[in-house]
Parts: sequence; C-alpha cells; structure tokens
Amino acid sequence: MEGWWEVNTWTPLWSSIVDSSLWKEEGEVVKVFMTLLAKKDSDHICRLDTYRISNLCNIDEIRVLDILKILSSPDTRRKIPQEHEGRRIRAVEGGWLILNGEKYRQMVRDER
Repeated sequence: MEGWWEVNTWTPLWSSIVDSSLWKEEGEVVKVFMTLLAKKDSDHICRLDTYRISNLCNIDEIRVLDILKILSSPDTRRKIPQEHEGRRIRAVEGGWLILNGEKYRQMVRDER
C-alpha cells in the first residue's frame, strides 16, 4: 500500500481497444498507455513523472520519453477525423491528461 491518501480508481476497458490503432503500436507503447489509464485519478490525470512510469513499466526512462511523445502526437494510422487528432494524452502540470477520459466515463454512464 503506497499511501493512505491514495484512492483506488478504475478505468473501463472496452473490447474495441484491440481493434484500435493503439493496438498496432509496439507492446511497450501499449503498456505505458495502459499504465497511465490504470494510475489516472478521477480527473483523468495520471500524476506520474517519467521516472515513476519507467519503474512501473520496467522500461528505460529514455524510451518512456519516446513513448510519451508517440502517445501525445497525432495518430497517423487512421485517416478518418478523430478527437484530438488521435492524440491519447497531453502533458499537464504534474502529469499526463488522458484526453478521451471524460468521453469514456460518459460511455459508462450510458451503459447503466
């Protein structure tokens, strides 16, 4: 247990993720993104620096920087228009914002 102040959060995992362009990325890219999803707070911000991401994913910190650049860049694999040009994350003060986090939260509400 890391700290009493940390609250466990969860994130939905839709089966369509395996059909997404994310799944065509290298395994380390998927692993970092899944880690960001798993560790994000209720405001969709993952408050981890590259050192912590590197340790959690067991990936070299320089490689993590490259992966974060991939995840924060436009998705060039899909040609149809996408929200945020297909970017999955954006750097914010103290961490990384999951750009479609609120969209997927609303999808969970709609499923109820």
